[in-house]
Amino acid sequence: MKRLNLITCVLLLLSALVSQAAERRVVVIFAQFQDLSFKYGSKDFSSFTDSLSMYFNAQYHGAATFRFDRGPVVTLSRAHSYYGNNTTSRNDALMYQGVEEACRLASDSLRFSDYSNGSATTVKDVLIMVPGMSEPNSGKSDLFWPQYVSLTDRGSNLVLDNRRITEYGLACELGPDGRFAGIGDMAHEYGHILGLKDLYDTDGEGSGGLSRALWGRFSLMDKGNTNNGGHTPPNFCAAELFTLGIGKGEEITKPGIYTLSPIEQEGRYFIFRDSEGDDVFLAECRQENGWDSHIGGGGLLIYHYDNSDGDALWSDYYSTRLTAAERWERNQINCNPAHQCVELEASATDYPFFPNGTRTEFTSETTPAFRFWNGADNPYAISAIRRNWDGKVVFRLVRPITITDSYSFQNSISIQWECDSGIAGDIDSCRVACYNGVHLVSMNDAEHNGPLSWGCAVNGLSPSTAYSLKIYLYNDGKVMFSSESSYTTLPERKGIFPFIYLNYAGRRPDGSFPRDTSIPLQVFNSTGARNIVWFYDNVLIAPGPDGRFTLQTSGTLQAEISWSDGSKDVITKKITVK
Repeated sequence: MKRLNLITCVLLLLSALVSQAAERRVVVIFAQFQDLSFKYGSKDFSSFTDSLSMYFNAQYHGAATFRFDRGPVVTLSRAHSYYGNNTTSRNDALMYQGVEEACRLASDSLRFSDYSNGSATTVKDVLIMVPGMSEPNSGKSDLFWPQYVSLTDRGSNLVLDNRRITEYGLACELGPDGRFAGIGDMAHEYGHILGLKDLYDTDGEGSGGLSRALWGRFSLMDKGNTNNGGHTPPNFCAAELFTLGIGKGEEITKPGIYTLSPIEQEGRYFIFRDSEGDDVFLAECRQENGWDSHIGGGGLLIYHYDNSDGDALWSDYYSTRLTAAERWERNQINCNPAHQCVELEASATDYPFFPNGTRTEFTSETTPAFRFWNGADNPYAISAIRRNWDGKVVFRLVRPITITDSYSFQNSISIQWECDSGIAGDIDSCRVACYNGVHLVSMNDAEHNGPLSWGCAVNGLSPSTAYSLKIYLYNDGKVMFSSESSYTTLPERKGIFPFIYLNYAGRRPDGSFPRDTSIPLQVFNSTGARNIVWFYDNVLIAPGPDGRFTLQTSGTLQAEISWSDGSKDVITKKITVK
């Protein structure tokens, strides 16, 4: 029994140590000035830090716990305008000196080492509240902007309790209504300390105009910090959770029915990646409740999140084109409206949620489209989106088109595919567009080969040439889904007489074919032929739109080739079916 008690004690101790290590402590220092003091006091300050703790603990869903401590009220040595005046290159140019002074004064009553959160050398979890209204709300240039600042970048080398203070976030005491502020601004600035970037358009009308970004209200790092006058910032959206690597992000690729609970409940969201993994779509469920009480609706929200090395267009601020990855590095994420690197996928309405009236699908053919920035189709589609009475969202993930067979010949490409069973009944026709680069070569009707299967042969092509085929699925004359793939035709073999080409036809090792084998009607080295007529046991046959003929019995396959000079060649091939 003593041994069991000892083990139990050790386990409890380890559990306590793990819990302690997971807790992140943050200090909020209240810094006033010689000529500007706080209107509110300790009770309001305590409520403020308690609300910050509640908010961030709710966002991390147990991945970490936060404790925001009410630090001391300190009075700086100068008037507020000394710290708050702006220069041509920087707002509140000397406030970093005020933060240094505030930390020194606060060190008389707190230990900064308590806020190092595992670091033996640095402290970055420092927040500052200053009295008065913010500069953007008051219009007074000597007051303060909410801000996140790297003290290291300012050349500061403030060391307290053997820890260097490296950064801070700052917000103001009074909200836009002149009453005590909500936590929104401070939460936004602390988001930067955690590693989040601004998701609003940080260069305003520059770089092509003002981006809509995340519509303001849906993201703390857009302008959701102002929801309800700053008192009710929204829950972290999927893009913020994904950036921090927290929440329950789940990559899904298996077709089926999926359900998402509101993100406030467990931080769950879905991920759809491109082949490189840096251009993704994120899907989440939101509802007007709790921290999301002021987002203006509920349902499925979909984000396009780009952190790739692809071109993300011009930046006025840097006077150059930036990649998406560079936009993340430089906090220019949503500055160019033509390529937002976190974009809310919504049509030009004021309600971005799915479902919205008849908007119950997100596919390669919807507006906006389920396509990556490099132009590649997403192989999946989200359909039949509905919202349950309990706020959960349900949808069907389908892979509309799965290519089952494709062969390149010298003058044609044969392709077969299956439609997802969840949407096959809605498809009444299919067509295949053939492109040589950006030029449309032909548009071809496909043949319905079975409940789910379709096929098409694209003829009249040139040897040794790259083509792309784009399959379109139609319902009542409207394109519902599409998929694109690339092929290169075979080279022409000089000096070899034309022959019937059955290399891809599924022959057995003994040369025979199973019954119902579908063979391509192709003659190799027939480039330049005016016409080819096919016979099977002297009976005229014709390939279907998929360019194939189905074998039922043994016989003789014959191709009669007519050349442009008026000559003819006849080629025969014995076929054994068993």
